Amino acid sequence: MRAAATPGDVDATPSSSYVLDAQDVRDYHPHGAGNAHCVFAYGSHGPRPELRRSLLRTRRSTRTDGRDDAWRCHPLDAAIWGVDRALADWVTLDARAREAFFARAGAEGAPGRWRDDVGIVELTPEGATALAERDRLECSRTMEAGSEGMWEKKLFGARRSSAAETRAQLSELATATSDYLNTARVDDLEDQKRLPGRMNVGSIEIKPKSFVGAVREGVGRVWRFPAHQTLKARDGRATEVSEYAPIDLLGDEEAVRRACDALIRCPQNNMKETLHTIKDERHKLMLRDALPKVIEDARDVFSFIFSHQVNGGDDDPMTFRVVEAVVSDLTLRMERGNVDLESLEWTRILDLLRRFVLGQMAKDCSVLFTLNPDVGGGDDDDGPKRDRNPAVRFVKYRTVDDGVSRTCAYRVQVIDASLKSFAKAASWRARAEAIGPCVPFVDADVTTRAFVDDLFRDLDPSSFRSRLLTALDASAVREPALAPLSRHHT
Repeated sequence: MRAAATPGDVDATPSSSYVLDAQDVRDYHPHGAGNAHCVFAYGSHGPRPELRRSLLRTRRSTRTDGRDDAWRCHPLDAAIWGVDRALADWVTLDARAREAFFARAGAEGAPGRWRDDVGIVELTPEGATALAERDRLECSRTMEAGSEGMWEKKLFGARRSSAAETRAQLSELATATSDYLNTARVDDLEDQKRLPGRMNVGSIEIKPKSFVGAVREGVGRVWRFPAHQTLKARDGRATEVSEYAPIDLLGDEEAVRRACDALIRCPQNNMKETLHTIKDERHKLMLRDALPKVIEDARDVFSFIFSHQVNGGDDDPMTFRVVEAVVSDLTLRMERGNVDLESLEWTRILDLLRRFVLGQMAKDCSVLFTLNPDVGGGDDDDGPKRDRNPAVRFVKYRTVDDGVSRTCAYRVQVIDASLKSFAKAASWRARAEAIGPCVPFVDADVTTRAFVDDLFRDLDPSSFRSRLLTALDASAVREPALAPLSRHHT
């Protein structure tokens, strides 16, 4: 095995690699799945201790015919991340994108403490084939168990891990890097005494979605998520419409509590609770009681995500039309071979497109809170608490049923901040155009969310469009323009 950052090193960067073969894959078991990735966990008693505190994330195949395919990057993907297209696989570009994404975190040490990825895994051909087979068997088992939901059929029906992908991402488990959050060796009584409260650890994953919305003339700022809910209900893809407004996560105490209540009432795939070592209803309720205060305490994380979204443009369909047109224009120029990627004009365009991708990553990531809702420290205990992992934070809250003050230990991670490829530019535009007409006019900041004015003061996400078009016009001075963008795009 090559040298690599050890899971649990909060300042680690995913620059080194592990190597896994078919024998190693035997100790992995399915841990979860998303639309683009599947996740495997290494067995707690596996023969390689350096892997026991980590997850393995692999890309799902885009094919639905059972054949394996290796991801092919869009020309602009390679250009904006500075990688030779012939060598640009998904994991390489995804690692570059993540480095750029977390590099903008403002708090000292925050990039390493908020991210979950700690390494890159090289799979031997036999290992990749074995892993794909494990995923295929899990998909078959899930379908045979009678899963009837549309989301489950999409995840476990046709798409699966691809044996053609020989590289994967290694992610850190927060439950293995802390005294207060440790869920390992739960049957060891001496360990239980040493690690206070460790038996009551759970996690809550929240999808922030988009904070930026778009300004509608005569109405104010309106939001993408409620409109998308309306679209899903109209198309029969949602049986219940969520009242969750992501922007509330950046609001005052009342707004944050409103967001949490909406997520608990109708979680959909926007909130996921995992009761790692919690066995009773009381501590499950404590997780939910602590959540609003935890979110308020983690405001720096949500503000960080917001900053990426603002820099990457708003949710107006016009923004996505402009991006699609620019991507099409630049792709044709690159195919003709008459571009200078080192020129100042091209550098400006690529920088803006990079910001757009980072913005889309920020709109599709998740915030994972791993929590121990009761580690002591009530009204009579004001002493500071310490954990061996400086990424673990402590916040006080009151339980709803008895009003008792408690202290919650938690770690926050930004997960699923994955590369977005310009191959999807057309689908981004199509979705934005479908959502646009569903925007509910009553959900404007001028009537329901006064704090939004302060949040967007001196910020104009819609200016991204004009800056991108200006940079494109400047590039035409050196390079012959193909065809002017239509009025439809401008």
